Amino acid sequence: ADRTLLAEIYGAGEANPAGLSARPLAARAQVDFAADLPAVRRWLEAQVQGGDLVLLMGAGDVGRVGRDLARES
Repeated sequence: ADRTLLAEIYGAGEANPAGLSARPLAARAQVDFAADLPAVRRWLEAQVQGGDLVLLMGAGDVGRVGRDLARES
């Protein structure tokens, strides 16, 4: 991938008592990090250009971010 964004880990209704975060993994992998879905959307809006291929993987609402952006373009 030319650019990679790693979004924060979040539970599907479960608590996160251990305080797990994707931020250290993103730093170790030297990729960008987004703390929440609005940050994912802002990053995509700033990075993606016409003709780019975007792959969104994850659970929950992450797919909606891509669908919303595709619908709005």
